[in-house]
Amino acid sequence: MHRDGQVRVLEELSGIVPKLDGYRRVARCLMLYDWKADVGPEWLELVERSFRRVQLEPVEATATSGDQKSHGSYKRLRKRLAEFLSQLSAGTAHPNIIVSAGSMADGEAFFPFRASIVLNSIHPALVSVMVAMDETLVSSCEELLAMCGEEVFAILGPAYGCAWNFPCVLGPSFYLASVIARPAGVEPAELDRYGERLTRWRDRRWAGHRPTFGYLREVYPINFVLERHLSVPFSGHALTSLMQTTGRVSSVRGVNGLFKWEVSADRLCDTRVQLENSGLVLSAVREPIRL
Repeated sequence: MHRDGQVRVLEELSGIVPKLDGYRRVARCLMLYDWKADVGPEWLELVERSFRRVQLEPVEATATSGDQKSHGSYKRLRKRLAEFLSQLSAGTAHPNIIVSAGSMADGEAFFPFRASIVLNSIHPALVSVMVAMDETLVSSCEELLAMCGEEVFAILGPAYGCAWNFPCVLGPSFYLASVIARPAGVEPAELDRYGERLTRWRDRRWAGHRPTFGYLREVYPINFVLERHLSVPFSGHALTSLMQTTGRVSSVRGVNGLFKWEVSADRLCDTRVQLENSGLVLSAVREPIRL
């Protein structure tokens, strides 16, 4: 790649995580996108077990389903949440549910808890999940996956997604929903590139360019990809060739058709540069190729 082109690509990639100095708290996040929901009230049992593994209890919940909205104590709302999830399983509703634990008096406005688990099913074809835990609860994304990843995939089945560290100040659930959170004291210009990438991902996803077809949102340290991703074309070869030369690809135990692509820290930037103009990255400037 020409040097000027590489510089431009690096500038674009700087928006994946905004360059804010001194993140006070970081969340370890598992984010999964666009699987067909077949999940009911058992989801709440997984949420409770996940929190208890880090010695927390769910304390607050927020749920919306159509024009129904609920917010307050998890214990008080649990029955309502189970009803929403039963409706989701029956295909009669598409709720958005957030359950949080470990409230913090000095927490960031957009992540005032130590842990949150989100199930976002606001559209039947765009169901997403997030598990986010403060860095003091789990030491790494690998530890987060070891703690709850197997159970999450046992319920969801194969789903495209990622595991990565994200600044709490920007609200991990906002990233999942592709909404820009603007912390107090941060100049809007500092989030411009980041916001542009969020918007491109959101618009292209809603326009029908789905990860299930073989597209990527970004390249993360840990990527969960489907069989389709392995075979999509890249630079005259299947994408799996790049995956194998830039990281490690392995099957996810117990989940047919799901693969874990791990990219080491020293290869992450180069891999992102290689893919940025491929038409496979939905957050990138390049228009998506037809898959």
